[in-house]
Amino acid sequence: MANAWATKEPDGYVFTATPEGFKQRCYTFLYILCNDKDMEKAGTYLAPGCVLVHEDNPPVKGPEAFLNIWGNTLKAMPGYHKDMQDMMAELGQEPNGVARVWIYSRISGITPGVIRDSIDMMHFDHSGLFLYSKDVQRDTKPTK
Repeated sequence: MANAWATKEPDGYVFTATPEGFKQRCYTFLYILCNDKDMEKAGTYLAPGCVLVHEDNPPVKGPEAFLNIWGNTLKAMPGYHKDMQDMMAELGQEPNGVARVWIYSRISGITPGVIRDSIDMMHFDHSGLFLYSKDVQRDTKPTK
């Protein structure tokens, strides 16, 4: 049986700040950003002060920088695909409802013939907007 979160939110969807709601929001955001490669729509999921940290690279701050850098990166990797395998959501104890979602993915299309494991820790605010992410990746095996 497929995971309930492993579908994009339909148009008009009303976000709920539950563990399953945060997982589905994260899936939707990453699918639009990485697989649909729709930077305009992805931008609607970003908080004004969002920050992306990829491996040891300097942090990318703000929606405009985030979308510009990621959009240009995807142009260099037209076959990029993120296959989200598993997620875990942790609701924060803060009164603003911040949640962390951990995502394990398998990524293809970065290096020809190579699959990459990726683990992202993403933070979302109470309304479901992306705040912060840190990820690590490693090459796992050549594809056949």
